[in-house]
Amino acid sequence: MTKKPEYDLVQLEKEHTSILPLLTQLDQEIDHQLAQLLYRNVSLAFPVQHRVKSWASIAEKLERVSLSLGGVRDLQDLVGFRIVLQFTRDVDRVCSLVEKNFKIVDRYDTVKRLKEDQFGYSSVHFLVELPEGWLGVPTMAGLDNLKAEIQVRTTAQHIWAEASQTLQYKNEGAVPPELRRAIYRVSALLETVDLEFERVLSARDSYRSEVAQSPAPSEPLNVDTLQQILDASWPKANKSADGENYADLLSDLNTLGVTTSDALIKVILKRHHETLAEDAKTVKDIRNDPKRSAASKRERIEAGVFFAHVGLTRVALSLEFPDEWRKHTIGKFQTILQKNTKS
Repeated sequence: MTKKPEYDLVQLEKEHTSILPLLTQLDQEIDHQLAQLLYRNVSLAFPVQHRVKSWASIAEKLERVSLSLGGVRDLQDLVGFRIVLQFTRDVDRVCSLVEKNFKIVDRYDTVKRLKEDQFGYSSVHFLVELPEGWLGVPTMAGLDNLKAEIQVRTTAQHIWAEASQTLQYKNEGAVPPELRRAIYRVSALLETVDLEFERVLSARDSYRSEVAQSPAPSEPLNVDTLQQILDASWPKANKSADGENYADLLSDLNTLGVTTSDALIKVILKRHHETLAEDAKTVKDIRNDPKRSAASKRERIEAGVFFAHVGLTRVALSLEFPDEWRKHTIGKFQTILQKNTKS
């Protein structure tokens, strides 16, 4: 039996305390950089998770796991990040962004450790340092030789990882024989979720390509054809980088009887100039009113735009159907108010 290493816990805790400000700074800087890298590029399941490992957590790990440790800096996950993505196709994209923008110390994919008849959580792990070019920035001075771990996984993989940690079923040997069949089913189902989402995305890509090549003006609108029409009709600068609620707009259009591509395009073409003039006027008014400017997205106002594509379409609808639009919006507001009152 291998003898467990002995640690000078007092000295290790002092070292952790001394570098904690640097670890906190590293955590903040990488979080900021990841936000910039992921913005507009991928669909996150939820905001990036990150933390600086506490001394209590380190001490518990040293008690539980035998590690060859010369000092606290030898621990790979003093600063940890977890990027959870909606779709499998985004995993490679995020991994590429990490590899291009950080100094990679190590990379491994946990799924490659599993045999065909084994189960376990899948996740791509990176051990990174800041690139030399970043270390010249004053806020990053002193962060050289500090490492952080970045995990990249899908939502389904995340569900399995979190559940298996709670159940402590991280490998087959930890699972009671009576439960292994059920656990295999869960693992297989979660893998199937990722596969089926990819099939849906591929089918949607094919559908959008077909619609773009052979549009059907008289067919009922859906969120995909709606997005294509708006992208082609309104300035690219107006499109929201945070995503647009096409489903909600589709509901508005159906209520007003604008249910086909040709009907919507007719409204947009007729009210195009007036709508963009309203957008320009709104930008001007906000720039002249400091209070409104502070409450608006500064970057968009500086770029000379206010309404996103969905917003521009609603302006066009309000110009084309003023009475119907007013009645519709009042009804929507009252419905929302009633829901909030009940909750």
